[in-house]
Amino acid sequence: MRGTLVGFVDSDDYILPDMYENLYNAMKEYNADMSICSFSLVDINDNVYPYKSAFSEALKLISRDEAFNIYNDALEYDVLWTKLYKSEIFNDIRLLDNLHEDTAIIHRVIGKCNKIVLLNQALYIHLLNNSGITNILYQTKFNLREFQDRKFIAQDRYNYFMSINRPDLASESWRAAHYALAYILKRVNYFEYKHEISPFLGETICGLMKSCKFKYWIRALNLVRLFFCSIFRPYLHEEQTK
Repeated sequence: MRGTLVGFVDSDDYILPDMYENLYNAMKEYNADMSICSFSLVDINDNVYPYKSAFSEALKLISRDEAFNIYNDALEYDVLWTKLYKSEIFNDIRLLDNLHEDTAIIHRVIGKCNKIVLLNQALYIHLLNNSGITNILYQTKFNLREFQDRKFIAQDRYNYFMSINRPDLASESWRAAHYALAYILKRVNYFEYKHEISPFLGETICGLMKSCKFKYWIRALNLVRLFFCSIFRPYLHEEQTK
């Protein structure tokens, strides 16, 4: 990777003219490794929906641990766009062949940063585009690649956070696992894909229950419900078509 700084923009999105100037100035002022701005969502009819930022200060410097503590609940942290990085961060991190390439590596990117500066300005415009590749695959009846990529993200996040001695964040990875399993269980007969589903399903339900958080217990129960729905779906379909 050439140059000392790098940023990412999705092909169907756009940025305000001064976005990278502002991100650069903030990085320079605080000698940060990464700067982050907020964004707005725009639909195909040009309706603008400002995203409610996870931070309220106009400019704020945070540490890696502070970013990790809130990144699971803030979309600004879970994507590669909206940011400017020191390119050295990517010396040993590469974009993966994953439908959710941002989510697949962003935890490792944050892990390379000592200081992160936040700008509470919506400088990035993200297009809500139903024709994007991820949306097309997600909206189809079922796509095994979507499940496999979501499963990889959940497992990699868990392994990464355990490796840096953050079991509290590792437990948050079960939420990503829940999304992956909910995706597949809503769309298929369990017995058609039981070899892909079974081990991961049991591991995820146990992980959610061990988290000792009520909201995760609800997700575990939801997976149990979806599991039984997936088993009986073919029989229910037969009854409806008689």
